[in-house]
Amino acid sequence: MSSTEHSDEQSSEITTSSDGPKKKLKANIVKLAGLGAALAAVACSSQSPVPNPQCPFEDMTGRQWVEANLQNERKCFENFRMYPHSFMKLHNELVQYHGLGSSQDMESYESLAMFLWVCATKQATRQITQRFGRGMGTVSQKMGEVADAMYSFAQTVVAVKDPEYKKIHPRFDEFRPYFDGCIGALDGTHIKVQVSRKSRLDFMNRKGEVTMNVLGIVDMDGLFTYVGAGSAGSSHDMSVLTYYMGRPDYPHPPAGNIALSLTTLSVCKSTFVSNG
Repeated sequence: MSSTEHSDEQSSEITTSSDGPKKKLKANIVKLAGLGAALAAVACSSQSPVPNPQCPFEDMTGRQWVEANLQNERKCFENFRMYPHSFMKLHNELVQYHGLGSSQDMESYESLAMFLWVCATKQATRQITQRFGRGMGTVSQKMGEVADAMYSFAQTVVAVKDPEYKKIHPRFDEFRPYFDGCIGALDGTHIKVQVSRKSRLDFMNRKGEVTMNVLGIVDMDGLFTYVGAGSAGSSHDMSVLTYYMGRPDYPHPPAGNIALSLTTLSVCKSTFVSNG
């Protein structure tokens, strides 16, 4: 054997013998790391979970929510269908002349905001209780109080300005004498309602919808002078008109004047109303 071959064998033996301790050291490091991870997991599992910190922001009360809307014209109109100045004008009118008042539980403007919010956005009772933080009994009571005040208010604004109709409306000057006796227009409309299952068939109209047949009369400015609500949707328009004409609060025009029906726009005795 030559000297070169002998030296190669010696070098290979040295390399093999030196790799052994390095591999053992790496294996021991891996084992220690795994043991440390296992101990950490056991320690963490023995501790009780830490809850998330509470949010520092609290929900607004009903009063705060109303005040925030009244300070923002866009939000006020979206939620109440009127701007802040109109809201406050209506509130003052109801408080001063129609009996709307505050109580220990709720102020009058919060009650009015609740009523308008429900009418404008079709909210359910439970949604009202959550938004305003009130009990269902309080909500029901306040809704009734505002409804009574609004009904009293309606008697003053949904009315004829001049019951004698002494003057012809200026818009008809160019059409004289064809509309000299015309004082307004009337028509019926169907408004969807929710009724009990027992009354559902009575309020179902010819289109299969559960509605109320409402009679409306407007003057020449398009302002309502009378609204007759309460008739079932299955009632015929003529029967609704006949019923309300027999009521003492119906605004009968003076003799010689007419209220034109928008249904046919034709000259027909059934669509003209006169007490002469």
